[in-house]
Amino acid sequence: MNRLIILFSFLVFFIATEVNAENKKLSARAEANDANGDGLIQKNEAKYQVKANFDAIDCDKNSGLDGAEIRRFLSGKGCTNLVFGASAQNLKTLPSSGKLEIKLGKSNEMPVTIYIPDGSGAKPMILVVHTSGGLMKSDHDYAVALQKEGFLSIVPDFYTPYNLSPPQKKLTWTKYREDIHSDFTAIISKVKSMSKTPSKKVFAVGFSNGGYWATALAAKGDIDAGVSYYGAYSEGGTLRGRGAMDGGSILRNASSGSAPVLMFHGTEDSFVPLRVAQYFYKHYPNIEGHFYDGVDHAYDKKRAFGGRFYNEDATQDSWNKTLEFLKKHGG
Repeated sequence: MNRLIILFSFLVFFIATEVNAENKKLSARAEANDANGDGLIQKNEAKYQVKANFDAIDCDKNSGLDGAEIRRFLSGKGCTNLVFGASAQNLKTLPSSGKLEIKLGKSNEMPVTIYIPDGSGAKPMILVVHTSGGLMKSDHDYAVALQKEGFLSIVPDFYTPYNLSPPQKKLTWTKYREDIHSDFTAIISKVKSMSKTPSKKVFAVGFSNGGYWATALAAKGDIDAGVSYYGAYSEGGTLRGRGAMDGGSILRNASSGSAPVLMFHGTEDSFVPLRVAQYFYKHYPNIEGHFYDGVDHAYDKKRAFGGRFYNEDATQDSWNKTLEFLKKHGG
């Protein structure tokens, strides 16, 4: 009887633990069991079911249990859709599923959100890269949709490490271009190293500025395939004049060995002129292109520019073709 009372009390104080991603601090009563005072319950500090199931409860695989992990175990939810916060130095293995917020990149200064699908085994990895307008909810929504399709979706905020804002967008193609490219390749490498079963295929999908990055990564062979929505192929207008794109950072690195690219563009794009997209389509060596009549820039964004460019038919067609393209290339 006393053992049951002790067990019940142990469960109660853990259920009282804060469980939201921003505040995982153990309750005062739970802290009494935290012998080394590190804010986590180690295996030698755990008792009963928690100790017996320690490895399964340890969603972020840091060898310690926080209140959120224990609460979800006791409520039967497990690790699915749990939001984790971690540093690259401390996290050795990705959670088995859910959402992870972390800083990665060549100096571990780029905020990254990783959406991890359920299931075991290797999962195809994909970067979801934002526009010159900065990181938006729509980027996360797209990543979640890919997560549901079985992709390990990674959303980097490439403005933050360089203190950039939309008016400074051209710096992403000039002063910080090589740094950002190195950040993306470092993210790919780090996530692979943190995966229990590393991804065999790596992709990128990007929008406008992000479309540039998807094609730049593909041109250098850093990914297995790229998808570009209304990509900024003239690098934000920094490439001007006849033949300037040939010397730009995409086409000068493109060859028969470059990864394939899928591109979408509207014939009425008011930011990246149709002639720019057509030139890129003509000169990139391995490309599938789709041009939507009468469609403008940001046609898949319901909120950008007040939603006036949004086109449901083009958006759905692009999504379907993206999934087909990724599947074709091993996704």
